[in-house]
Amino acid sequence: MAGSGRGLESVAVDLVQPAAQVAGPAVEGLLGIGPGSSTTGSGVQAHLGQVAEELDLRLVGLFLRDGQGRRPAFGSNERMQTDPHWREQILFFEYFNGDTGEGLGASHQTGWTALVGNLIANRSRCPASAADSS
Repeated sequence: MAGSGRGLESVAVDLVQPAAQVAGPAVEGLLGIGPGSSTTGSGVQAHLGQVAEELDLRLVGLFLRDGQGRRPAFGSNERMQTDPHWREQILFFEYFNGDTGEGLGASHQTGWTALVGNLIANRSRCPASAADSS
């Protein structure tokens, strides 16, 4: 199981979103990204703001329930997935499996992962984005 650099993604979202909103194409040009570039390995063309939005969706998605009512961060932990006394108790893991999203490492510290709370709060203030993520 490969660990994911999601801590770096959280920082990237915080840095990229404001830059994209303020300077838009100017910042994208300086960074060498824009309409003619693609995110690494994806083959998808994206602007800086779109890259930030994708990172945001991926991070928030670790904690949201999927179509079967399961949260990727809880992985195969049935108690956390299904027990009504535990399923709403969100844990902020140290890192996540890059393939499945399962939380790994320490879960008793909030650390950087709690920063996803800011992303969730921002999405709740913007109904269009919140609807897109469900």
